[in-house]
Amino acid sequence: VSSTTHSDDLPVTPNCIRAEYTGDPYDGFIAKIGPDRNLATLTYFGGSDMDHVFGLCEGPHGEAIVFCGRTWSPDYPVTDNAFMSEYMGEADGYVTVIDSTGTEVLFSSYYGLEAWDSVLQVNMDDRGKLITTGFVHSGGFEMVNAFQSEYKGASEAIVTIWGEEVELNSYLGGYNSEHIFAQIVSEGNMYIVGQSASPEFEVSED
Repeated sequence: VSSTTHSDDLPVTPNCIRAEYTGDPYDGFIAKIGPDRNLATLTYFGGSDMDHVFGLCEGPHGEAIVFCGRTWSPDYPVTDNAFMSEYMGEADGYVTVIDSTGTEVLFSSYYGLEAWDSVLQVNMDDRGKLITTGFVHSGGFEMVNAFQSEYKGASEAIVTIWGEEVELNSYLGGYNSEHIFAQIVSEGNMYIVGQSASPEFEVSED
């Protein structure tokens, strides 16, 4: 379970990553309910400003909890191997991986530039690679093996695959606005659904 909270008295679990509420006015939190329906893990997570959690998944073997969202915190916790280590925009997306007990941060990175950027969905495949989707208002992202390298619209969908390095980073959209609402990964394929206000949005022949 993940969400955003204004409560400073959530029942955090022992040795959690962060036991105190520090957000202004909201903090993210991550919780795990065990098979006995007891609270196995609960930790606050975020910086000193507002943090929203949008997407959540578990590692393929239950070894990690992955979540993503949008933050206004210039001190959101990032790790040394972050793709982007500095807060850049009006609001930045982020991706974070913690261990299944909620006691250790394994990976955490900003994902944003000068405008309003969000990471909305995340999955982890059986190789441990992260697949994220979201939407951005920034046109300067570095593209990697992109199927669309041009930022065209008022807001653009964006697709990223994270390994030890970013393996794919691509815009997706036309000259108006696009939002991705859901994605799944199955048998090596990614399936994305969303909405587009662009009449020239590229479609396949079949």
